[in-house]
Amino acid sequence: MPVGLASVGMGMELRVRLSTLLGRDQYPAELAGWGYLHAELARDLVGTLGQAQWRFAITDAHGQLAHCGITRARPTGTPTRSAACRAIVELQVSAVALRALAADLTTLGGWADVVADLPATLTTTPPARVGTTPTPAAASPVPCCAATWKSGTGPAS
Repeated sequence: MPVGLASVGMGMELRVRLSTLLGRDQYPAELAGWGYLHAELARDLVGTLGQAQWRFAITDAHGQLAHCGITRARPTGTPTRSAACRAIVELQVSAVALRALAADLTTLGGWADVVADLPATLTTTPPARVGTTPTPAAASPVPCCAATWKSGTGPAS
């Protein structure tokens, strides 16, 4: 791996709306611990963070977290995941917007694989945690990260 790529994004976490990455709006992204970045810089930065862990947060109609997870999909031409990269990219999208995007992947160019991967995760049921008894809360559509997501934080697109 080239030295430049190994050092890009070491330990950073970029939170950005999927709609912003697609160029459909200009909402700022957040670089955790540093503040906000304008949309164009966020798009450029994501292009260098293909080796990062890519997480997603899908929100409901009220902006509350409905589902989250990790995707291995990357935009066309972006490097694939590398365990050596400690950066995180968090894609944020509403369920309504995601359904609309997934309905016509031909308009998304290099992002089609990423958008197609996210709804696929909605149809999978998370495994029960070892040593726990299934409860209605455990069957919630939020299999991960809900405990760390603060209600009302982070933009929903």
